[in-house]
Amino acid sequence: MSDEPQKPSVKRMLWFVGALTVALLASFVASSALLFFFEIPPGNRETLVYMLGQLSGFTSACILFWVGTTHQGGLKTELLSKAGPVKE
Repeated sequence: MSDEPQKPSVKRMLWFVGALTVALLASFVASSALLFFFEIPPGNRETLVYMLGQLSGFTSACILFWVGTTHQGGLKTELLSKAGPVKE
């Protein structure tokens, strides 16, 4: 056995990325909906707008992971690592 640490499989990590995406999307939708029902105190307005802006950025980054090329690129890299050398 080698002393090198084992890299986690892309497929094993997808459950965490999926759970993170669902959690961020749910919190963004819930916090956006709550803005319609509760009044924001004037002293906290700027802080809340900043935090919602950060949350929307994180949420969009997670969604772009699934619809963009990052997810497919990770799967491609895992498939290539399992493939043998090309014979001529």
